[in-house]
Amino acid sequence: MTKSRLAMGLIGVGIAMILFGIVDAAGSADPDESVAAVSASVADSSTSTAVAPTTSAAPAAPTTTTSTLALTTVVPTPPVVTTSPTTTTSPTTTTTSTAVEPTAPAETVEEFVLAFAAAIAVGDVEFLFDRLHPAVVGGFGPALCRSWIEGEVLLLGNYELSGPVEGPRDQSFTTPAGTGTIPDAFAAPVSFVFQGQSFDGEGGFALVDNEMFWLGQCR
Repeated sequence: MTKSRLAMGLIGVGIAMILFGIVDAAGSADPDESVAAVSASVADSSTSTAVAPTTSAAPAAPTTTTSTLALTTVVPTPPVVTTSPTTTTSPTTTTTSTAVEPTAPAETVEEFVLAFAAAIAVGDVEFLFDRLHPAVVGGFGPALCRSWIEGEVLLLGNYELSGPVEGPRDQSFTTPAGTGTIPDAFAAPVSFVFQGQSFDGEGGFALVDNEMFWLGQCR
């Protein structure tokens, strides 16, 4: 038992001496020597990586090329004039006649009412719609005006003037789109038959490019 403890003690002393030797060896290094070695290594590295500066040659002075333009003076040659004896010639007079197309006379209210009544008699919806004034069609709409012609205007009969025509004049006209003025408008008393009954009223008309158009309230 005593020998075992002695042996263990010796082993412990040996380990302590080994550790002490390692620590002493590590601590015995001279700090000044280590610093000097590191400095020398850095100096060697700096010397090996130094880059010589590159010197660029100064650019050559630009070469200036001077071109000389030769100016050539051209002297015009005077034209050759030939003189011939003077001959007197009497002028010839030419008369040109320009045919002027006569302007078609403007359609009258009387002429239009006859055509209007004839179109109703044969059911000519296209004539009645095409001659409805543009302000009426634009204010009420094409669909409503065509439907009104087909449903009511075609039912009129014996449509004719019953008094003198007044105009032309500017006439105020109101539609759902607003109120405007229709130039070259005419008014005349008319009579007609509707569903077997006779009626008297006033017809409205207006010229557009020498053609007569009629006015109405589409509904």
